[in-house]
Amino acid sequence: MRATAIVLARVEDQKFHKAVEGIRNGAYQMTITRRTKEEVRGFVKKDDGKEYGCAITEAGAWCSCPDALYRGGICKHAVALALDVIRTPTRSEQSKMSSSSSVEDHQQLIDLYCQ
Repeated sequence: MRATAIVLARVEDQKFHKAVEGIRNGAYQMTITRRTKEEVRGFVKKDDGKEYGCAITEAGAWCSCPDALYRGGICKHAVALALDVIRTPTRSEQSKMSSSSSVEDHQQLIDLYCQ
């Protein structure tokens, strides 16, 4: 999905690394509520019980967390949701991946994000 790539390309390094660390250590649980070619919506729940709503489009990302609301920009929650979208492709995306390259190749790319 193009929107996730745009968000990941625009995010500050520090927030990207915080999102990856949160995913790696299990601090974030993502729930995708809507997924189309144009947008992704979902919730990111932290291990402390706080939950934030996020939306990702080609225009950018929105999150209900204080960082995004007060400071603007792309927060770690939107990045975590974007990475979750990449890690969990839909069936149609999986069939496209398997026809153009191996699933293992894509998993290697995802693993690089999470190192």
